[in-house]
Amino acid sequence: MLRISGSRLLVALLLSAAAIGCGGNSSPTAPSATPTPAPLSATTIPIDGAFGTLRFTGSAVRKEYANSYDYVVQLTATLDAHATLNATTAIHLTYLLFEVSSSSSTNVLGDLFGERRSLSVDFTADGDTRQLPEMTFTVSKAAVTQAQHINMIVASDSYVWFVPGNLKVP
Repeated sequence: MLRISGSRLLVALLLSAAAIGCGGNSSPTAPSATPTPAPLSATTIPIDGAFGTLRFTGSAVRKEYANSYDYVVQLTATLDAHATLNATTAIHLTYLLFEVSSSSSTNVLGDLFGERRSLSVDFTADGDTRQLPEMTFTVSKAAVTQAQHINMIVASDSYVWFVPGNLKVP
């Protein structure tokens, strides 16, 4: 067993940090960050509607790039505990599904693209309003071109809520 004490320990730690790159960027050939290209266009799609016990407001900004679209989603949800569909007085949202479908049937969700993101958002009383975390979804232009519907769904352990509106824009 090697024992290092005092100033030798400090020197050993500094040398180890330098060897693994913890001491900052000392290499003149270190790669630089690649800048994100500017979008070719951006379209804001408003979201405003209810599905059962949740009312949604917000927007999705569709940013066009050469081969894909980014959908930057900002959603606020409000609990309406008096609604009869998905009747509940408290909700713990566990995920958001962003899905791109070639069919209008709810039996074929996300056949072109589907991405599920975890959430932890609680509603405990009628009228509770919560901002969901901003999320960005990147979808190929090919999938968007084939799509009839681009939708979002939020879910708890017991219920699902369709976020009203179709994010497919001409």
